[in-house]
Amino acid sequence: MSKPISRRKIWILIGAAAFLVGLIALIAIPIEHLATGAQAKSFTLEVDYDRLRQIMVRKNGAESIIANSGMKLLEQTIQDIQVDTSGDDRPVINAILGKSKSDLSAIKHLKVQLDDASLEADVLLLRQAANVGPKEIKVVTESREPSGRLDAYKTTLHAVPKGEGTEISITVELNVRVKVPRPFVWRADQRVQQAAIKALENQQKAMTKFIKEHSDQRLILPDFSK
Repeated sequence: MSKPISRRKIWILIGAAAFLVGLIALIAIPIEHLATGAQAKSFTLEVDYDRLRQIMVRKNGAESIIANSGMKLLEQTIQDIQVDTSGDDRPVINAILGKSKSDLSAIKHLKVQLDDASLEADVLLLRQAANVGPKEIKVVTESREPSGRLDAYKTTLHAVPKGEGTEISITVELNVRVKVPRPFVWRADQRVQQAAIKALENQQKAMTKFIKEHSDQRLILPDFSK
């Protein structure tokens, strides 16, 4: 015959079971986690750098690129703009010829509409700083403040001449606050990383489409309507 389990052992078993249940319950409680994602990519457009620079300066690409990046541009205002012509002895003529040697810097504030219910935000405020020169273009767009679960958003665009074309480098960085059980934190990071990859792919497509739409025009005229 088997020996009866002592009362002490029963209490030990009950205590162990209660501990396990409590531990599982504790692990299952959602915690707030800052999930991050970052992606970078370089590619070449078969468009002369000077022509691409003309398009970037004279055509407003913000609306087109943002629209093709899963957002909608609601509002944009220029906060500051500066043109340095000290390195160009014929600024007007060279500008007309598309061979400007001047440096242009501008700061814009953008208001965009988000189309992602999981972020729990409809609108995102951005600051865009652009520097356009005869040898490189750099545009940094970043969130001015958190919006919903989107804690931070930043993209950079860098363009330099490459032979008869232009090399474009794009980076995307995302920080999203999520609530998930501790064992699934890795999954949240994975999802935000996938979102960063998708955002970069969309920006590459949007940039390529925008430049190609205007690259065949004989004369690149400013888009005063925007």
